[in-house]
Amino acid sequence: MNFKRYFNMKLHNNSLYYISDEKGKRELFRYDIKQKWSKQLTKTDENVKGYWFVGDKLYVSIDFSGNEREQLYLLKNGSLEPVIDEPEYFHHFLTELNNTVYFTKNHHLDAGFRIFNLENEVLGHFDAPTKIIGTINDNYLVLKMDYSSVESELVLLDVNSNEVVDIPVEGHRFSSFKQITQTKALIITDATNGFMNLHMMNLQTYELEALTDLDADILSYKHFKNKEYIVDVNEAGYSALYSFSLHDYVLDPLDFYQDGVVHGYEVDNQKLYVLFSSMNSPMQVYQYTFDNGSIKQLFGNKPIDAFKTTKKSYMTFDEREIEYFMYPIDEDNIPTVIHIHGGPESQARPEFNELYYDLYRDGFQVAIPNIRGSSGYGVDFLKLDDIEKRLDAMQDIIELKKHLVEGNADKDNIFVMGRSYGGFMTLLLATHHSEEFKGAVDIVGISHLKTFLNNTPSWRRNLRSKEYGFIGTHDEFMERIAPLNNSENVTIPLRIFHSKHDARVPNSESVQMYEKMKGNGQDVEFTSYPNDGHAYMFNKNTDDMHVKIRTFFKSLI
Repeated sequence: MNFKRYFNMKLHNNSLYYISDEKGKRELFRYDIKQKWSKQLTKTDENVKGYWFVGDKLYVSIDFSGNEREQLYLLKNGSLEPVIDEPEYFHHFLTELNNTVYFTKNHHLDAGFRIFNLENEVLGHFDAPTKIIGTINDNYLVLKMDYSSVESELVLLDVNSNEVVDIPVEGHRFSSFKQITQTKALIITDATNGFMNLHMMNLQTYELEALTDLDADILSYKHFKNKEYIVDVNEAGYSALYSFSLHDYVLDPLDFYQDGVVHGYEVDNQKLYVLFSSMNSPMQVYQYTFDNGSIKQLFGNKPIDAFKTTKKSYMTFDEREIEYFMYPIDEDNIPTVIHIHGGPESQARPEFNELYYDLYRDGFQVAIPNIRGSSGYGVDFLKLDDIEKRLDAMQDIIELKKHLVEGNADKDNIFVMGRSYGGFMTLLLATHHSEEFKGAVDIVGISHLKTFLNNTPSWRRNLRSKEYGFIGTHDEFMERIAPLNNSENVTIPLRIFHSKHDARVPNSESVQMYEKMKGNGQDVEFTSYPNDGHAYMFNKNTDDMHVKIRTFFKSLI
């Protein structure tokens, strides 16, 4: 069964625009709210990654085989006209200010980021990964420069003079800057208590005033009416929508589903449009009416038969509580799969996942933990797995396995899998604790931190070194723990998946692991997709991988 996925929903002229993979890859669609029908707007050989409305124009970005080097097109009369075609560059589109389009770009071999307009004029050059997060008046872009996953700097760029003005609030995470008066702006930051809360910034002094004080992360806000906003809060993984007033700074919960994840939402004066899924409900778009709190589905996947899901926790080796989501089966000695999320500064959330659903139907329990280093639990928790503390995160999985076996998991049929950083963690477990598992699956994972840092794009290398370690400083640690260097210790079957155009974790990370294990005569198989990147976007590749994973696990029972 193929479930449709939806991305990047926007409300424009009484229609909902969205990207969907329902045609086998990602294309742009429009849903007419009044007429209740959808229309496909693009038809490309590649995947649509983003789109923007600028005046009466609609711009679309597309990359090549998932390499993340997005190029810009104008969608006009059903055709895509190239606007920016520089395949050697990563482009990060786009922001409109005073009827002019701005964006950042960087060469795939360069760590520097530049700010451009559509006239190809360079407005600024920055040495760190730089993103436009807002505007001020008619002449300033608000830029965020990232130095690590938890440390950023804000500056203003005057688009008329190219002057750069420092904002003295560096050292924290920032997002969603929006000017609301001549002297005030809203911004989300963790500057106050380590969680992403809503703040007011004084545009004359740049002082921050906390408007909320949650031990949870505010992900976004959107203007509703007058001084009211709709706010999306990540509460231990679950999405909760609130209305928030600048009159009294009170968060008032909306009576909307709170058992899953809001993937996007749009607001008008009377309605809220929400893209939502939960662990046992695939993606759907709902219309919420503010006056009476009614909810109705507009479009999306058909409902599936309900099944049990839950969130649990366990105490790990240093008495920290680790939460995990679970597809439980209420019987004894159940084969169980542990899936480790990527990031590492990401989070397992209670959203629909087709592979988990299929594994559950195959008779497997699935546990999805948020081990140390996951987001959503404050900046201190994020830092718990940095550099030499990496193996502490691995130990969290060993403790989870013990916890599951104390329940109803079959101790002889525990499997581990993970994607990206989760793939690296899977390889660590397979090389350091093979005896704990029946089989392992590594998807686009790192096999050696040092080779990864040498081969990933230079701008990404600078960011990741803050977490994984610096070449020349932490070489001994990297060499000692590297799955590649310990591959002879793998005593369980391993299946590896990667893709040729991965711009984050090079395909070579999987190639070298596979070749070394194959040369040793170990039980390993490798699948590499020639037309995809870090996040598989062609359904045929995802479907092929899912079938192979399910077949692999079932063959070992």
